Amino acid sequence: GAIFGCFQALNRFVNEHGRMPMYDKDRGAFSSLVESEWNVSKDNYAEEDWNRHCRNFLRTCRAKFVPLQAIFAAIASQECLKAVSGLYNPVHQFLLYDCDE
Repeated sequence: GAIFGCFQALNRFVNEHGRMPMYDKDRGAFSSLVESEWNVSKDNYAEEDWNRHCRNFLRTCRAKFVPLQAIFAAIASQECLKAVSGLYNPVHQFLLYDCDE
């Protein structure tokens, strides 16, 4: 739940501020957005775990992972060509890439 809460808070932050959050400057505002998006249980382990996930997400959310972007761009362009040409049926599914291991 922490990662999805961070993504929802990131979307809200970008809509409100028009930019990606910075770790040093926006740490408090971002973690309060995450807490408002998702109900965080207040036991010590869960709260510490949430704070760790939020810190790591906030540190890395401005980064770009180029190989993954290239894969998704190739899939998206292939699906656009299918839709425009009408030769094949485009994929009507949701893809979630979860790297939490």
